[in-house]
Amino acid sequence: VDGRYYIWGDEFDPSYCCMNDSHQTRKLLMPVDSFPLDVSVYGVRGLGGNSRDWTSSRWSKDWNEQPQTTERVARGGAWGSNADGARSANRYYSAENYRLAGLGFRLCRSIDPS
Repeated sequence: VDGRYYIWGDEFDPSYCCMNDSHQTRKLLMPVDSFPLDVSVYGVRGLGGNSRDWTSSRWSKDWNEQPQTTERVARGGAWGSNADGARSANRYYSAENYRLAGLGFRLCRSIDPS
């Protein structure tokens, strides 16, 4: 929303999110609050790493084209991603039934503003 390249700003540092270079030993998922700088201006954590997230969008190479595929879009970085993959704006795609250790989803709900 404010033009940042990464969730935390424009410079990359592997200690800011759970990605490939963040681990000195075995690479794996971490508790979401392990990387306090990996948080959006809206308070969403883990968008730069940990687990890439499925979306409800169908994949299309052309933004103006109506998708004619069963492949779904996934966004963000994962614990095995490189620095380029640590951007929440990155788009990936896979078949709906594809399984991968670094691919998950988020449960969201609206909060009553009153």
